Amino acid sequence: MMDLALFDFDGTMTDTDSFSTFIHLSTSNRRKLAFALPLLSAKWGYQSGLMSASSARHIALKYALGGKDAKTMQQQGEWYAHTLLPGFIRPQAQRAIAWHRQRGDTLVLVSASLDLYLQPWTQAQNMQLLCSRVETRNGRLTGNYLGKDCCCAEKARRIRETFDLAAFNAIHAYGDTSEDSDMLALADHAWLAWRQITQSDKSASLQL
Repeated sequence: MMDLALFDFDGTMTDTDSFSTFIHLSTSNRRKLAFALPLLSAKWGYQSGLMSASSARHIALKYALGGKDAKTMQQQGEWYAHTLLPGFIRPQAQRAIAWHRQRGDTLVLVSASLDLYLQPWTQAQNMQLLCSRVETRNGRLTGNYLGKDCCCAEKARRIRETFDLAAFNAIHAYGDTSEDSDMLALADHAWLAWRQITQSDKSASLQL
């Protein structure tokens, strides 16, 4: 049997917040000015610890991308995936991907970041993808998720829904924040911020 390798994206595989960078590049100055209050409130609320990362992302998605042409945003996502994302990937992540690929393991990206750019990136990497998906209606982004934000318990739920975990010899998981705790708890071999966690200290280490 092969192994299953689960990777978080922002902060784990990348040294940059790909979500915030994509939102910044995809939002005109006019829209940033028009929705300055909610966008800045979300940014400051998250940075100060008064707002969860999930809530901040949802506000950014609503006010920065809501109403935009879906085809244009897909093209923007593809450009971002192929042009900028490769430069964000940590050397440790590149080595881990190469190691698991050489072994013939199943590689899966499990992320709260958006399918607009993660879909083309994972296709190029020959990885499977579980992530937050943007909702479209009548050819435009609604500013809402299609389903739930893929973080915390939702990560573990989607993994279990997609894979028969008993069919794998071992499960490896890589994360960097408390949003990855439920995913890391599924693993036989877990890494938090590229430090391996043993079974004996896993519970304590995941309380970030």
